[in-house]
Amino acid sequence: MNSALPGVIRSRVIQKGEALITVSIDPVLLSIGHFHLRWYSLIVLTAIAVGTWLTAKEADRKGFSAEDIYDAAIWVILAGLVGARLFHVVDHWPDRFAANPIQALYIWEGGLAIWGGVAGGLIAVAVLAKRKHWRLPRLLDAVAPGLVLAQAIGRVACIITGDSVGKPTNGPFGLAYTSPNAAVPQLGVFYTPMPIYEILMNLGILAVLWRLRRRRSLPDGALFFTYLILYSGIRFGITFWSSYRITAFGLNQSQIVSLVGLAVGIPALISLLRHGQAESADDLRRPQAIRPSGATRASSTSKGEASMTKSKRQQRREWQLRERRLRSIGFVVVVLVVLGSAGYLLVGALFKPAPPPMAGNVIEVAADMSGFDKTEIRVKAGQPVTVRLTSLDNSHHTDGGGKHQWAVDELGLDIIAPPEGSNYVTFTPDAPGSYTFYCDVCCGGRANPSMQGTLMVEA
Repeated sequence: MNSALPGVIRSRVIQKGEALITVSIDPVLLSIGHFHLRWYSLIVLTAIAVGTWLTAKEADRKGFSAEDIYDAAIWVILAGLVGARLFHVVDHWPDRFAANPIQALYIWEGGLAIWGGVAGGLIAVAVLAKRKHWRLPRLLDAVAPGLVLAQAIGRVACIITGDSVGKPTNGPFGLAYTSPNAAVPQLGVFYTPMPIYEILMNLGILAVLWRLRRRRSLPDGALFFTYLILYSGIRFGITFWSSYRITAFGLNQSQIVSLVGLAVGIPALISLLRHGQAESADDLRRPQAIRPSGATRASSTSKGEASMTKSKRQQRREWQLRERRLRSIGFVVVVLVVLGSAGYLLVGALFKPAPPPMAGNVIEVAADMSGFDKTEIRVKAGQPVTVRLTSLDNSHHTDGGGKHQWAVDELGLDIIAPPEGSNYVTFTPDAPGSYTFYCDVCCGGRANPSMQGTLMVEA
């Protein structure tokens, strides 16, 4: 149909109410030598700046110093980035980072898990609040609107890079990519537009929080736990259309963390609202207390106020104790889930049984979604050789189902390795020459340079 950005994003209507969008924009905005400025980095920095600004404005309205918030923001941002990258690396360790762990540091190429950013940032906020003697629930209420707005802006980067798209789709709504720098499994294939769904989700949550933020009847912390419940619940549902790797119990990492968010947020919000109602009832009863008369009024009033103050202090101490226990339980649950998920993934990735040894001249070749680990293989003409191909991807891979191919058309060679498995072919090259081997079952196929290599047959 019409192009939103000519030559960059095009959409075409297949049927009434169906739109498939092709994104042709290059994720790399500017290249100077080995330096690459990516849209991803620019948009994420914008999201952080806008989120920090809104958080400072809300914190100032709630009685905090905006300057203190800006000073603390650097630590919260760093912790959030570390957490976001850690969650992403753990989730994609077997199919992406196990073969090349140094890629875990390439944060500028994309790959930040929202839940990891939230968890890392909240830990930093809690530590700072304790050190600076800030009231944590009130501070979290100030953080919530800026956080969800930053999440919405940050997902625009995912639309451009394609690193968070969902499963392949035929409609009614999908995104396809043409740039070789896009992070999608296969170019030209339409995928469920998860980033767009999450932008709409985050903006909707922001609208709810914006209407609630000035309600004096809400106790401190209620706004944040409202965000946590809404985000966790909706994210759990829409992630069924994602292509995230299944972690445990038929659920992916995001869904498991969403369940933890619901388990922490719902009881916390209920407890906060009950406590707030109890305080409101106490406030309504106080003016109706029976007043003593005559000379004893002042003395009786002083004793009553002292008694009420003592009772209020006791209630406050009990509430603070419950609050600390709730935070501790929530923190322990999150830590256990994260460590358990990380352990499950790392054990599976690091302690896979090695392929059994084979006799003769054997060349081991590994492949994953990033390509072959060997792009050049040298053999001797007239000598038998065995090429054993091992797929590092699992069966949950949305493109190719985790299978990989090693084929050389000129020599009539074609093998396919199953997910996280191996296959081999033994052959004797006759004549010297240069031949191209390739994988054509996933990740753009033989049209993708990373899915090709050279077989050199020497005399």
